[in-house]
Amino acid sequence: MKQILAVNLSKIVTSLIKFLKLGSASSLPGRIALFINPKTLQEFADQLNDLAKYAFFITGTNGKTTSTGLLKQILLAKESGRRIICNDFGANLYYGITTEFIHSSDSCAKLISNNYVLEVDEASLPKLGLELYPKTLAITNLFRDQLDRFGEIDSTQKLLVTGIKNIIKYSSSLNLILNADDPKVASIKDLLIDSSDFPKLKIFYYTIKFIDAKNAYSIQDFDSNQQKTLKIIPDLIVNIQQEKIDSSIINYEYQNFISTQIELKLPGLYNVYNAGTAIACALVSGIGFDEIKSGIENYNTAFGRSEIKTFNNRKYQSFLIKNPTGCSEVLRHLSKNQSANFLIAINDNYADGRDVSWLWDANFEYLTNIQDSTFVCSGKRAHDMALRLKYAGISEKKIFTLENLKEALFYCLNLDPQKNVYVLPTYTALLELNRI
Repeated sequence: MKQILAVNLSKIVTSLIKFLKLGSASSLPGRIALFINPKTLQEFADQLNDLAKYAFFITGTNGKTTSTGLLKQILLAKESGRRIICNDFGANLYYGITTEFIHSSDSCAKLISNNYVLEVDEASLPKLGLELYPKTLAITNLFRDQLDRFGEIDSTQKLLVTGIKNIIKYSSSLNLILNADDPKVASIKDLLIDSSDFPKLKIFYYTIKFIDAKNAYSIQDFDSNQQKTLKIIPDLIVNIQQEKIDSSIINYEYQNFISTQIELKLPGLYNVYNAGTAIACALVSGIGFDEIKSGIENYNTAFGRSEIKTFNNRKYQSFLIKNPTGCSEVLRHLSKNQSANFLIAINDNYADGRDVSWLWDANFEYLTNIQDSTFVCSGKRAHDMALRLKYAGISEKKIFTLENLKEALFYCLNLDPQKNVYVLPTYTALLELNRI
């Protein structure tokens, strides 16, 4: 009875939030439900742990939302007409995942699907792993991300190891998918090998390879703190056959099978890694090439990731930035366009990370290659961002500061109707943009 009350009250709150256009209702309903019934998520998990056909967690510092979205699209191609539970808006903390289950349940608190793919925050994995036991867990990468929350990479790695141990303690088996190109991810196996539950793990490695070695760059180019890649024989190789400005042509090699071409309609190497994560998850679950190709080629951009939006009859493209590695890769990609204006919106709310010193580690120097651009800085830390651009070598005449995000967006979009506009917000600035 408590569960039904908690779920229905949360559904009412969700309706009010959306009616009043206060946000996406991706977290608060879960908080309310857990206040009424602290076992809300556990009771949902009880419906899934023995019945789920497809059950995935995707975690890591970068790429969770896009990898999850790609995998969801593959599952939809496989399970035509069936619902897949997925936290599409990237609410990956304990409250957000509880909220997603509330949205995916009926008025009797019964889930409307047995299949789920969830992105999970690294720090939330240990607690979540005590209640919900996925069949497959994929780890994308371990870069420096929100050091005020997690500490250094070793601390994040330990959180993931604890979460894996919690899952396999209570589940019969777990497919563990690891990025072989990231030493910190690849070495997680060594940290688990002494566990009494280690035999329950089936470990699967994937790697990315450029067909044209002349154009190749690697995960070490994302993050100079990464050590040399470990020597691992991967189970899956994703080949980049051609890299375009806004897409890549890829194929993959798996168990003596070489696929035909797949068009990934997302820019950059980092998105090929996201596709590699999704492909690996699909393959270990027995999903075939046709569904993988269909899912990837029909994927629509995830929340704030290369997403095209419209404001005041003008289009802009948003790229979420939240740490030096991901930000640098976005800047590398956008610097290829010589005709664009930029709005960079930096907040320091809890969800963004209070410490914005990462701006000095991100390679804003890429933007100095663009000859004719204007840079509008907005958000709570607009002045910090403007200072960073100045020290990157951008002329002060090209830098404008407007803390009010709506004013900044209006100003930037009306500078030159002929130019593309790229908006680079932190997480809470992205939420504010969507409200605007």
